[in-house]
Amino acid sequence: MEMCANAIHALSWSGIINNCIFTKEMFAAGFSILGALLGAFIGGRAARRAAVEAIAEQRAVDDHRAHEDHRRRQRTLAYALQAEMTALRDHYREYLQPPFWNYRREQPAPGIAASSLYFTVFDANSEHLGILKPEDASALIRCYTAMKGSVDALKEFSVDAHCVRSRGPASVLVGDWDWIANTVQRINIRSKELLEEVDKTIKRLDTDHLTA
Repeated sequence: MEMCANAIHALSWSGIINNCIFTKEMFAAGFSILGALLGAFIGGRAARRAAVEAIAEQRAVDDHRAHEDHRRRQRTLAYALQAEMTALRDHYREYLQPPFWNYRREQPAPGIAASSLYFTVFDANSEHLGILKPEDASALIRCYTAMKGSVDALKEFSVDAHCVRSRGPASVLVGDWDWIANTVQRINIRSKELLEEVDKTIKRLDTDHLTA
């Protein structure tokens, strides 16, 4: 009996010890698996975060490049239009304006002969004005329209019958001189206003203003 009791006691403790060892091994394995899963989860989130940040950085680079390209095209267009408007203004002041400003009654009427292709830069780039600020594009169109209207008016004035008679051998009526004098006065007033508008528009085309 005593031998049997000792055997049972030994077996019982051995089973408990074996069970404890087995449970610890399982716990260690489970902990390792949990750690691996947690590491994979954290690594996945870090990878996704890195991918999102990389996409955001690339988008920022692309946006910056697009912005710089837009500014470059703005500057190129502004320089071209500014150069044309400045040349037209200076030509008008030097060659076209003096005969009208210096006109005296009963002198042959002043006149001009201008090509219809005097806004070549504007005409060639009118479809690209959308890259400018809306208010700048509108001011530019208004100014060019006014300049074209003024040049067309001068051309019409130059070939008007009153003016033609003042330059030829035909007798000139008093009404011709009155019409010429009054029209020249209106032309001078309008040209002064137009030149002021042109100066303001040229200033608007300064690239510091366009790209601000």
